[in-house]
Amino acid sequence: MEGPGTSHAALLRMGAVFLSLVGVSSAIPTLATLHGNVTGSEVNVGGTAVEVFYGIPYATPPVGDRRFQLVTSAPIWKTPRDGTVKPAVCWQPSGNTSYPLEGADMWKHESEMSEDCLYLNVWRPKVRSGPKKIMVWIHGGSFWGGSAILDAYDGSQFAARENVILVTISYRLGALGFFYTNYQKVGNAGLFDQRSALTWITRNAARLGGSPKDITIFGGDAGAASIGFHLTRVHGLFTTVIMQSGSPFSSWAVMDRETVIKRCLGVLEKLGCNVKGDPAELKDCMIRASPEDLTAKFLEMKVKRFELPLAPMIDGYIIKADPSEKFEMGAEKLADVVIGVNKNEGVLAGTYAFKLPLEKQGRMTKKQEFRDRILRVTHNDKDLQKKLMRQYHREHVKKNRRLEILDAAVGDLLFKCPTLKFAREYTKLGGKVYLYSFEKRLTSNPWPEWMDVPHSSEVEVVFGTPLRENSHNTQEEKALTEKVMGLWANFSKTGTPTYTDVTWPVFTLENEEYIRFGTAGIETANRFRHDACALWLGYQGSGDESSSKPENSERLPEKPERLSEKPELLPKREKQVVAPKGTPLRLPASHQLPLSQRLPAPRSLPDPLPPPQRLPAPRSLPDPLPPPQRLPAPLSLPHAHPLSKRLRAPRSLPDQTYPDPRRFSRASDSAY
Repeated sequence: MEGPGTSHAALLRMGAVFLSLVGVSSAIPTLATLHGNVTGSEVNVGGTAVEVFYGIPYATPPVGDRRFQLVTSAPIWKTPRDGTVKPAVCWQPSGNTSYPLEGADMWKHESEMSEDCLYLNVWRPKVRSGPKKIMVWIHGGSFWGGSAILDAYDGSQFAARENVILVTISYRLGALGFFYTNYQKVGNAGLFDQRSALTWITRNAARLGGSPKDITIFGGDAGAASIGFHLTRVHGLFTTVIMQSGSPFSSWAVMDRETVIKRCLGVLEKLGCNVKGDPAELKDCMIRASPEDLTAKFLEMKVKRFELPLAPMIDGYIIKADPSEKFEMGAEKLADVVIGVNKNEGVLAGTYAFKLPLEKQGRMTKKQEFRDRILRVTHNDKDLQKKLMRQYHREHVKKNRRLEILDAAVGDLLFKCPTLKFAREYTKLGGKVYLYSFEKRLTSNPWPEWMDVPHSSEVEVVFGTPLRENSHNTQEEKALTEKVMGLWANFSKTGTPTYTDVTWPVFTLENEEYIRFGTAGIETANRFRHDACALWLGYQGSGDESSSKPENSERLPEKPERLSEKPELLPKREKQVVAPKGTPLRLPASHQLPLSQRLPAPRSLPDPLPPPQRLPAPRSLPDPLPPPQRLPAPLSLPHAHPLSKRLRAPRSLPDQTYPDPRRFSRASDSAY
């Protein structure tokens, strides 16, 4: 007769047999990294088991004296880490509660905020069938917000359906990610965090189940702009890239060094630090300041429309020079690129920037109100305003809805034209580009219907949200989702975005081909935003989107000078400048506007920036360019982006593109 112990053992054996029959594993998923083991969880997606690991540290926490410094390698741990709990998110503003807008909840996070936030998260198919492709997502949020653990970025659908390993990474944001003074050796801590995460993934690729030679990085908004910076400098950390609604040519994505220094010192002064005293005391004051106070003081700063309080700066390492002045490759091999935008990129930024009354959201009824806003977008340049009004009225002649025209103008300025410029410049360097425009509104889109297909609308399709079990999307929307996911995954696997019935042409300077994901399905088009971007970028417009190629013209800085005092080197202002027939017109710098969704600035402070100085002429493109024409000095513009004098980029370190973070890990050689 069996005793109690024997009976219990038999039951356990029977349970194990039952679990094996139904295909459910009783083992806890474990990821063995070079630094230690991580235990995770398992989810089922359409019959495919996916292992999930949250909160894997890729660097030493940048806390205490390590604040603002480059990070060092993650410490070794002996006890398995719990990878079932989502980690803290990096410090950021709490949200725009003073101007609520339906749909914004999709970007809210539920985790606590902390300076100890440098973690990554992994989704991988449970079945091991050889090395899989690794896709790394860099989240957006205008370099001031966002998180790698948002529900919108859940990688289980992508990992299961496309048989890839998906990783999301966090990085320092805002005041803690892009703070820089003369007392630090390097800045752009947030960008270096991204690079450290990519290095960790490359070293652990085999342990993740992939290969270090098959890594794709993709991201949206600030994540896409970051990828544009890494693309030209990083060696061996990725093979292909996807940039969704972001470009290094967006002037909101880059700031000159002197502006960053002045703003950071100004904030320290307001926090009671002696910025002219002993450097050691200033360092202590920088460390003592709470992240809440640092963030709040930057948000109180008076900034220009569509401008950020802080952004990645020209540091000589990751960003060698302003891309609008000098765009060149430092990488040994050009990675293939998919890049694109959404149909209504400008509606979110325009609504927040102009603070439309909540009862008037979705419409602008007064003609003068509409004209005033277009004028502000064009830096009070009435000539450009008239040209834009004609251009956008021609595009929207049947609808003639003023909000749609404002959306088109802001969207071209903030995202579409910088994206087109990247496609052109990268193609000139010999890179292969695939361009897209996402124009399909899904029933699950959380934003108001009058916004149609706003910024980041493609994210839910890329991450397979319509394919979740609780989805109410139509079969047509689910089919589109499967195609987009397949195109992204096949691009990662083969370097070419292919799908069963989709032909995606390579972007060329002759035809500027791209594909539209629209209500009529997926179709090929050309001359992407050609005429509108001719106004913004200084290309010679044709008046017809499909007629002629853009002509070369002198490269213009994306960020205009603020001319509060007329420089002596500029001619007196005249009413008109007439150029010889056939000569491309060099638009004044005031035609360029900083690109970003403006963060709330509750209180106005005196502008901390000095009057700009005359900039040296940018280097010419490889093709010969006609000499620039002398134009009248623009007016002093209340909303123009102040661009201080360029500082000479620091000398590159020998035999390396970036400063090695290990150089700053010793106590005697810190980043200060």
